[in-house]
Amino acid sequence: MPETQPSHKVVVLGVGTGGCRIAAELAQTPSADRLEISLIDTDEKALECYPEFKTVLIGSDWADKQGCGCDMARGSKAASSSSQELQKIIKNSDLLIVICPLGGGTGSGAVPVIANISRNLKILSLFLVTKPFSFEGNLRFKNAEKSVKDTVKQADALICIENDIIFNNLSGNFSSDFKSADQTLADCVAGLAEMLFTDGLIKIDFVHVKQLVRKKEVDCHIGIGRSSGEDKSQAAINDLLQSPTLGGSENLKKSDAAIITLLAGPDLSMSDINECITAIKELFSDKAEINIGVSTSSDRENFLQLTVLTIRHRNTKVATPTKKLKKRKARKKEESIYNIQDELPLLEMTSGIFENMAPTMHHGINLDIPTYMRDSYTPDLGPQE
Repeated sequence: MPETQPSHKVVVLGVGTGGCRIAAELAQTPSADRLEISLIDTDEKALECYPEFKTVLIGSDWADKQGCGCDMARGSKAASSSSQELQKIIKNSDLLIVICPLGGGTGSGAVPVIANISRNLKILSLFLVTKPFSFEGNLRFKNAEKSVKDTVKQADALICIENDIIFNNLSGNFSSDFKSADQTLADCVAGLAEMLFTDGLIKIDFVHVKQLVRKKEVDCHIGIGRSSGEDKSQAAINDLLQSPTLGGSENLKKSDAAIITLLAGPDLSMSDINECITAIKELFSDKAEINIGVSTSSDRENFLQLTVLTIRHRNTKVATPTKKLKKRKARKKEESIYNIQDELPLLEMTSGIFENMAPTMHHGINLDIPTYMRDSYTPDLGPQE
């Protein structure tokens, strides 16, 4: 079977301290040679830890090069002031993948700016972000929420994962759990890249992928399942369903579409493909649009990896002008039947609080009496339906 060859330019940006750490982990995966990885931060000392990577110190012309703390405004300003340098990295790419744990100032502030740059350059952009732990405090949580809200307006797809979910089933050892979480997120990014930009036995239509995610308000999840040995298909599916980033089998059932890739060794047979695809399609609803790709490589002997990106369109129906007009007319008609106040008789002509004072006369007219009383006006209720 033919081996997969890269066919598109994929740029990956690790943003902020956490994003740089995950991007560095990504560089250790077999997919790294197909990716152009850059690390973005406002902390010069943090970037010096990655001498082998292309790094960009944003905001260096005005900031103190020591990070932004939790100040999103500084992160946004830093990214904006370095927008030309970011454009040079992003331009001419077919896909931009941005990795960033949210909550701090640099990542939370810079990510929406990067999303806007990619939108202006008309580059397909996928953002993989995480939300802070529940114990990290309100400020970091508010930063993350605002960043997500601002980013989703510009990004083609946003995959948002809660740290609490990722760490839920890990060992409990702080250091090793962070390493495992970084590896999980790095694998997700590698899976995204391989899923969309590899030519194989069955190729995913890149144009169709763009149509699924671009200019639509969508929620995305990604999961990876791996297996080796006998009964690889079912074992990979079981591993996939345990993926902390997928959202469980219920999320699959609710998905409107999905992109699925099988990455395997040269020993992959058509019966393996058929068995795996048949089993995984049963996890989705009959109405879900399933897109499948299959590729092989000699370094995956006796191995199978399933990568699934789910897409769920948000319900954002907006009332059309016609519908709004009908509702307005119905409400007005209801008011005309039940709620219109009856005409009230006018009060007896009086000077009110000026009754016991000398009247203000002008050409024989007492100006202390309201005009509608003096001239016997009748209120105009307007046209009645």
